[in-house]
Order: sequence, then C-alpha cells, then structure tokens
Amino acid sequence: MSYNQKVWSAVLLMCALFWAAIIGTFCTLNDHHHQPGSYAEQKTSVAKHPTC
Repeated sequence: MSYNQKVWSAVLLMCALFWAAIIGTFCTLNDHHHQPGSYAEQKTSVAKHPTC
C-alpha cells in the first residue's frame, strides 16, 4: 500500500470513528431523556400506556 493510500485510509477511519462517537452520544442522550426517572413517573407512564 502506498503512502497516499495509508493517509486516506487513516483519514477515512478517523471520520468514521468521529461520526460513530457523535451518533452514539446522541442516541445515549436521547435514550436517557426518554426514560422515566422516578417511581411516580414510572407508575404514571404505566397507567397511560397499559401493556394488555
């Protein structure tokens, strides 16, 4: 593999890791935001959306 190919491969890898980290952070924050925090909120959530 030539030097230019190695450089472009490294750049592509860094971009992929950067976007994976951004998307992962966004998904984690989004999941954390939608989870009920307290028992009262969980009880209310279950009352609003019964599983049966």
